[in-house]
Amino acid sequence: MKRLFTIIFFISLQAAATDYYFSVADGNDSRTTTQAQNSSTPWQSITKLNAIFSMLRPGDRVLLKKGETFTGRLLLSASGNSSSKITITSYSIGEKPIITGLQDVTGWTVYSGNIYQATVPNSVKIFNTVVKNNRLLPIGRDPNTGWRLYESFQYNGTVPDTIVDNQLTNAINWTGAGVVIKNFAWVLSRGMIIEHSGNRIKYGAGDGFAMANSPRNNYGYFFYRDIKTLDLQNEWHFNPSNSKIYMYSVSSPANVKVSVRDTLLYAGFVDHITIDGLAFQGANRSSLAFLRCSGITVRNCDIINSGTNAIDAAEMTNFICENNLLQNAWNNGIYLWYGNTNTIIKNNNLRFIGMAAGMGVSGDGTYLGMYIEGSSLIENNVLDSIGYNGIHFTNSSNITIRKNFINHFDQIKADGGGIYTYRGTDKKTGLSYPSGTNRKIVSNIIMNALGPVDGTDIGEAEGHGIYLDGNSANVTVDSNSIAYCNGAAIFQNDGQNNIIRHNTLYNCHHGYYAQDGGEEGGTARTSNLLFKKNIFYNKTDQTSVRLRSSQSSITNFGVIDSNYYIAIPNLTGKFISVVNNYSITNRYSLSGWNTATGYEGSSTGMPSGINTGVIELFLYNITNSSSVRTLTGSWKDAKGKSYNGTITLPAFSSAVLMKATVDIPTNRD
Repeated sequence: MKRLFTIIFFISLQAAATDYYFSVADGNDSRTTTQAQNSSTPWQSITKLNAIFSMLRPGDRVLLKKGETFTGRLLLSASGNSSSKITITSYSIGEKPIITGLQDVTGWTVYSGNIYQATVPNSVKIFNTVVKNNRLLPIGRDPNTGWRLYESFQYNGTVPDTIVDNQLTNAINWTGAGVVIKNFAWVLSRGMIIEHSGNRIKYGAGDGFAMANSPRNNYGYFFYRDIKTLDLQNEWHFNPSNSKIYMYSVSSPANVKVSVRDTLLYAGFVDHITIDGLAFQGANRSSLAFLRCSGITVRNCDIINSGTNAIDAAEMTNFICENNLLQNAWNNGIYLWYGNTNTIIKNNNLRFIGMAAGMGVSGDGTYLGMYIEGSSLIENNVLDSIGYNGIHFTNSSNITIRKNFINHFDQIKADGGGIYTYRGTDKKTGLSYPSGTNRKIVSNIIMNALGPVDGTDIGEAEGHGIYLDGNSANVTVDSNSIAYCNGAAIFQNDGQNNIIRHNTLYNCHHGYYAQDGGEEGGTARTSNLLFKKNIFYNKTDQTSVRLRSSQSSITNFGVIDSNYYIAIPNLTGKFISVVNNYSITNRYSLSGWNTATGYEGSSTGMPSGINTGVIELFLYNITNSSSVRTLTGSWKDAKGKSYNGTITLPAFSSAVLMKATVDIPTNRD
């Protein structure tokens, strides 16, 4: 009888679930709760939705009318349960309903020459998000591209606060402007100029700890957040003291909007809510923000033009982010920065994230496609045009990153990776922090790392495909395809117990690069590496393997064997060791490498019967189904297998093929 009562009670709760409708065009906030349950008599505003949200019960739905734009910020203040979530979605037909923080800028007048001015709401003290025709506009800067160089810097006590640029004069005084300083190839810092005197710029913190990072002699900087930087079409500056925005334009600006909302949706300390099929446009900071929630799902949403992060979350349990478009965010796409467990991020499309220097937040973990902390499954996402790391995961356990396509990353900062992780060392003890376990990077396709080093003293670009940094340990890197990276296809900076196998490394500056006793400065050594059955293809100015150690030998890294090496014109000098505190460099062929190090005893070079380097193909498949590709003539892969007419690529795989010297019969295996 007790069980029957429980079932009846549960059914009654399900039956009591209620739909509430909202329409800007047809709505009226003075209607009753009963009326709002009818799509013909909806409520109207986000303000009303926030007011009634706390009365929602498990299973209730909030429906926003498609094709309409709602202005404001959603505040989620009630919870569903694991079997009956509260859902925020849409109704009717048309485009996804838009929740926006944008406001039109009107009343433009000429300020001076081609610079126009307009007044904006004085509630906003700093603008990150200015949009024209639904495209984020970068702030004005000087120089317009590239970097000025400072020769030296000075301290105020223990904190650096002055840079010295011998080419700088007082012709333009930059006191009161903003400054972006390149501390490292991978760190940009934002500050405000306290005093400009001659060739000296004295600055203060702009947005956090990173201004305390020491500058480096002969590195770069530029000015921004000053009207004197405006000299290109649509560049802008905002002056909070008079609430005016200034824009350079050859005619009076039109279709310009600014964000007056820091966030578009906030949920804190609530559980079991689904956000499905909405569009969020124009947050001044993070579009969606979550804190200490469980069972939140964000699905089928468009999150566009975010002033900082598209999604910002911490202390989340069972967070699901799937089938979303995240486009145009100045800092990070998805930022899960602390205390998260059982995250699923899949089938999302992230584009143009962190793609303007100085618009992202200061520091290291910025300009990222994703920053993931905690146990996670990251799969089937597309990331394209990312300022720094594509997917950055922390030292947590139980992380699987698989079947993602990561393209055009490390576009603004350098020394990063398409997939990157970092463990770190306790500087006081010299010991590595405890490592997570069960960490897998599997069947991803990673291409086109730039790694720009302008504004630094680094001689060559540093953009890596997969980057195991800072003593990273217990990572399996299996069956990934990596191509066209200006750094290494796979880079390991110290590390232990990593398995790297079955990967295809094509046309990267280095195929595999590992170092021991690197920048971490701790006591841990590179050890227990298993590096087997990987395929390499390197061209004339590229190296296959580079091992670097502060010790006298590189023979203690682990097992490196049974790999397949193709190099143009041949393998002479393609294997490099750098030892004795990096003071001695040796170059080897494959056989010489085996003799000198004991590595690669069962590895192979160029298979017979191919036209060496004359014609090659790199084919890849970024779908979840096998793909048959048509071939003209006969080809061989690095293992010597022959193909004539077609090749079948499994899901998320690749092949490097070389033209055979003679045609191979169709029926040949």
